[in-house]
Amino acid sequence: MAMDTKPLTPPLLISCSQISAHGYCDNCGTILDQVSWKQCKICHNFDLCRNCAKPAFELELATQRDHKNYHKSNNYDDPKGNEDLHSVFVGEAEINWHELLNKIKESHFQRIMEKGKIENDMEMSYVMAILEKKVPTKTAPPSPSEEEQRSKLGSMLVEYHIQAYKRKIRVLSLDGGGVRGYMSIKVLGELIKDTYLPDIEVFDPENKEHQEKFKEGQLKFTDQFDYFVGTSTGGLIAFCLATKYPILEIQKIYAKPSAYFTKNWLNSWRVFGWLGDIMSAKYNHNKIHERIDSIIGEIFEGRLDHGKKLTAKNATLLDLHNLLNPEHMISNDALKKNRRYHGSSLEFVDDKLSTIECIEAHKGITAHRVTREKVLLITAYNTTTSSITVFNTSFAEHWQYLIADVLKATMAAPTYFQPWSIPKGIKENGSFVEGPKPHDVYIDGGVFANDPELTALWAIRMQWKKMVNYRILSIGTGCYNPELSSTSWGGLYTWLFDISNKKGLVIDTLMDATRSLTETITNNLAKFDNIKRMKFNYKLTQSLNLDDVTFPKKLDTEFLNLKNESDYKALLYFYQTYIIKDNNEKNIGNE
Repeated sequence: MAMDTKPLTPPLLISCSQISAHGYCDNCGTILDQVSWKQCKICHNFDLCRNCAKPAFELELATQRDHKNYHKSNNYDDPKGNEDLHSVFVGEAEINWHELLNKIKESHFQRIMEKGKIENDMEMSYVMAILEKKVPTKTAPPSPSEEEQRSKLGSMLVEYHIQAYKRKIRVLSLDGGGVRGYMSIKVLGELIKDTYLPDIEVFDPENKEHQEKFKEGQLKFTDQFDYFVGTSTGGLIAFCLATKYPILEIQKIYAKPSAYFTKNWLNSWRVFGWLGDIMSAKYNHNKIHERIDSIIGEIFEGRLDHGKKLTAKNATLLDLHNLLNPEHMISNDALKKNRRYHGSSLEFVDDKLSTIECIEAHKGITAHRVTREKVLLITAYNTTTSSITVFNTSFAEHWQYLIADVLKATMAAPTYFQPWSIPKGIKENGSFVEGPKPHDVYIDGGVFANDPELTALWAIRMQWKKMVNYRILSIGTGCYNPELSSTSWGGLYTWLFDISNKKGLVIDTLMDATRSLTETITNNLAKFDNIKRMKFNYKLTQSLNLDDVTFPKKLDTEFLNLKNESDYKALLYFYQTYIIKDNNEKNIGNE
């Protein structure tokens, strides 16, 4: 009897549940949040996330060495790679970990007591876990040595919270909004002039002396911030501010947007009508992409990698990290080594220890401590994996992307520009070599974070790993409450095309919904004492699409009066009170 050779029907559903576990991947440091993962069935002390457990994935040499040494110290046979791995259920893993975790907590507690300092929230959890077991009772009062220990811990806890109160992280967040990004540039330009150019009564952007003084003022402005975060058009502006590129030059793009945002031929011919909108993206990206490439070339002018000029064709997020942090330069040759440490295990501190000294000083601890860095965050949505991406210049997994691709991806607003494919590659003798295809495809980060403040809060929490005081200045691009009747048909015509002289609503509504979500959450979080936040924005009284070329002139006309109103005065107050660093503000302790 012939066997049925028809392929089995693939399952409709596969696992993607998430759960808080107590472990982390021993290769990349990622917290394990799946219901099952790969674990060494011999030692039960070597765990890998789904990505690192893939058969073709090459584990770090340090990971393999540590696993081998653990086997040796416990009289196990040498590990045999994938052969020793099996799937483990979260409940089973935590039972196996129970005794080991107690030993780890005791070990860390002793180390903390020896150095007399609590350095992050993980160490705080170790201290509290041990203290919970040592609560004195009437029948078992504390001994003199325990009293001394509790007194020392009390001082350490107080000091930990004092240092947290002093530790300020300043964030500049810029919304997406297409051409309305002109508002962000206009507002920040006025803020710079009023704060750092008080002697110039009438600023002339064509005056060379005024231009130089503005550049000096812009440098002083950007020096105040630790994190720059942007979505879409805000991503481009955040990139330029972080890299000290003159925003007066960027302003020219938005002042005359039609020179850079040119329609695709299908959309430019009236004969096609709305059919053009169905068939292709509204705009051809060539002009704006050429400008992005030229900006990158100007920013990296004079910088070389293995004798080759850094341009849009080979400048990666690692090159950008090095530009932002010249005291933390990492070569492409050292990329593989640093990928492990500049990942989930990275922890920013305010001490003066170098990276190498931190590794030696904290050997055996999963955290890799690095002094505070300047960080740029740019959002995009990965349509290939259906997941958000927050490109981070201090996250090694992102160092293999070209800066140009990241900027083009975050600006790929659905229906306005076509999606953007991003290859992950490596640098060889200064040239960027693309990885194997297919490459992941991205669109505008505004579909999940048009206001990217929350992504900054998340990144800071992950990279500092301790309590901080947040200082967030967020600049909007105008928001509008669209009119939609409940009697509307609600079909494609209503949402995508011009109906009764109203613009299509779907893209603007979706992006504004994410902005509203972020504002609601961050505004309520800012009611706590450790977050000081200002969202500078205006409500639009009429619908203006992301590509409305009349917006810059309208804003210029109205802003003469807006500068005298409360919103702008509050912006000046917030910047001068909460963002500008005190001359006496010192680094936090000797962490």
